[in-house]
Amino acid sequence: MKYFSGFIILCFCLTFSAFGQTKSDNFTADDRKVLSELQVKVGQLEVKLDEYQQQTKLQFDHVQKQFDSVQRQFGNIDKRFDNLQTFLYWGFGILISFMGFLLGFVLWDRRSTLAPVTRETEELKKQENKILDVLREYSEKVPELRQLLKKAGIL
Repeated sequence: MKYFSGFIILCFCLTFSAFGQTKSDNFTADDRKVLSELQVKVGQLEVKLDEYQQQTKLQFDHVQKQFDSVQRQFGNIDKRFDNLQTFLYWGFGILISFMGFLLGFVLWDRRSTLAPVTRETEELKKQENKILDVLREYSEKVPELRQLLKKAGIL
């Protein structure tokens, strides 16, 4: 029984596979007409698709040109900023140099102005010392002057 059922299943499989491999040419004239119309429509769709691809490519090329133009403009702006930056470096360099020169001039002028004043001050101190020496000598002869000088804190 087991072998018999396996044999029947094998026969069915062989029978159906034989029918599946047979070639049937059961197309009618209407079917062939529909196939030819489909082929024409597919051809038309391919032509439209090619046209659409060309238009899309042209649009992308146009957009790429615009992006290139914008990129050039940004490049020009970058150059302008570089020029401005260089100008500012030069400007600040000149300004700082001028301030250094001015500071040097002020210091030189102060020295040249203070030199005569210090000389005069030294001369006045020498004269003061001479006057004090004279007063001390004279105070030895005049006791009233000695008391006055002690009172003033000179002796």
